[in-house]
Amino acid sequence: MEWSPHNLDYKERLSISIMEVFFDISSLVILNGVFYGFGMSVLILFLNVKTIHKFQSGIMLTIYLILFYTIIIYLPFMLAGEIVYLTLIPNMLWIAELTVTLTLLILSINIFIHLKFYRSINAFSVTGLMYGFDGFVFMMSISIPIMGFSGMMNSKLLLISVGLIMLVSAITWGVLLIFDFGHPKKRISLNETLNLKRNYKKKGYMFAWFGIDSGTWDIMKRMVSQGRLPNIAALMKNGCYGRLQTVTPTYSPVLWTSKATGKTPEQHRIRNFVIYNIKGIGEKVEVMGHDPILNITIDKLAKFGFIKRRPVGSQDRKSLSVWNILSKVGLKIGVFSWFVTDPIEKINGVMVPEFYYLLRSEKGSSSEIYPPHVKDDVQKIKSEIQKRSKSLKGDEEVKNRFHIHGEITSSDLRKLKILKSFYFQDILRLKIAEYFLSRFSFDMIMLYFHGIDAVQHRFWDNYKNGNGGKIFQDVIRQYYEFIDEVLGDLLSRMPKKKSVFITSDHGHENVGKIKNIVDTILKKDKISGSHSNAPDGIFITSGYGVKKGVRVKNISIYDIVPTILPIWNLPVGRDMEGDPRIEIYDRNITSVKHINSYEGLMSVDIGRENDLTEDEEIFNRLRDLGYIDS
Repeated sequence: MEWSPHNLDYKERLSISIMEVFFDISSLVILNGVFYGFGMSVLILFLNVKTIHKFQSGIMLTIYLILFYTIIIYLPFMLAGEIVYLTLIPNMLWIAELTVTLTLLILSINIFIHLKFYRSINAFSVTGLMYGFDGFVFMMSISIPIMGFSGMMNSKLLLISVGLIMLVSAITWGVLLIFDFGHPKKRISLNETLNLKRNYKKKGYMFAWFGIDSGTWDIMKRMVSQGRLPNIAALMKNGCYGRLQTVTPTYSPVLWTSKATGKTPEQHRIRNFVIYNIKGIGEKVEVMGHDPILNITIDKLAKFGFIKRRPVGSQDRKSLSVWNILSKVGLKIGVFSWFVTDPIEKINGVMVPEFYYLLRSEKGSSSEIYPPHVKDDVQKIKSEIQKRSKSLKGDEEVKNRFHIHGEITSSDLRKLKILKSFYFQDILRLKIAEYFLSRFSFDMIMLYFHGIDAVQHRFWDNYKNGNGGKIFQDVIRQYYEFIDEVLGDLLSRMPKKKSVFITSDHGHENVGKIKNIVDTILKKDKISGSHSNAPDGIFITSGYGVKKGVRVKNISIYDIVPTILPIWNLPVGRDMEGDPRIEIYDRNITSVKHINSYEGLMSVDIGRENDLTEDEEIFNRLRDLGYIDS
């Protein structure tokens, strides 16, 4: 008897139908996953064109990303598609068009966010090439006879498509690497020099730049009007202030490096908290944090050793910072706790890098300081603060300082522990700065405080909505008062002839509702405050040479260094992104000189590198602030 599907019973026909749907949708899902993985591999290779040099590394990264997106993202699509097909029995073309649309939509959003941060017209060209190729293959796929995907797994089309995608990915990466697309060329004149023998010092003058992470006008102005921040109020009254524009994503290492260099992340190459080392690649890889699924997966894989992470370091920065420039012209600089200063740089002055301030459980520190002959004295200060932070008196100090009274529940203990940790780190920053101000004569100091950012991440809901009762309701306000007292102490130790900059990297606001819901569903440690939407930060300047009562408008994080250099009559680099805002100065500074670039005119001497791979204390700090999940 001749075979016919009509001769099969219901179960046999259903079995064949399920198999056909499985192969059809599997083919579609694999193609979509490959397309998305290819798109992301082109983008990530584009971002890593300066660090990934081996052809094998580029191919391996592409394969990893294609596998990741196919399995993690599009496998659920496949299962959902089969259920929809078997339940509703729609036309297969409808499913194809839906998944293609979703793929291109998600990819477009992801790439748009990346390119908004890394501005380069060449990146748009690469994206256009990728979309054109994807569209061509999609058109081939959906033009199969009977307007479906039946038998596609048995055809050569899928294999040919995958092969072509891999080939185009490799060629694109190679072209980016060879021609260095997307990275601005330094505009250095071969005969341009800087007079390093000239005396740039100002007798009896000192400049201080205080960084307050996440300092927020919405809170500060209210507290100033209430008389709770007397030192900041005096600086505002006698100087200039305004809202400081920032950029996204609001990652502290990125923003504080941009502020210290006057350069974009595309120029200085610091673009995240961590650098990844992935098995089979052998070169460091930067993966941006815009893709939460990729980020979470990477953090999970790090637990099993497949991926190793280390914090970004000064060896990763590709632009000169303001301390390099001022140090090379003979000015004495003190740099305390600034982001991306570990390993230390040998400057004309003092550098105590960011990770030195972690109050580690073990004796000593993984960080070196410069100059090395003061390390023993500084270590004594650190040991005293460590003992103080771990004692019962330390607990009482924190509770009294931040008005925490009453019964503390088990769920509150973690928040209290984080508050205590960041408070004593800021105390250590203060004590180390006091030590050096009493023994050294500086032309400029740069000092960063982290605590306000930490408490706003953790206690924003207590401050804004009164959630959690009154026990933590005044923590944020008290922390601003603490920083105001610290500033007053430090300013009293500086010479009378001084000027001050106070900046934050961004402001702060409520965490997004969607993230709140997701954190609740996933039972994650909740963060109530956020700065992901890049709220404006603070800018305050006061003191010698600064006008009084000027409201500064449209100043950005890129403008700070170009505004500092003219203080010492130093030229501003034309390759710096920002502009000098000399309207804040009186008659002492009326014009600005320019130089094509400082890059190439001076070098950076970096000290011994420490192995901070998977450093538990550093990654604990990132977890406490919600920047990584594991």
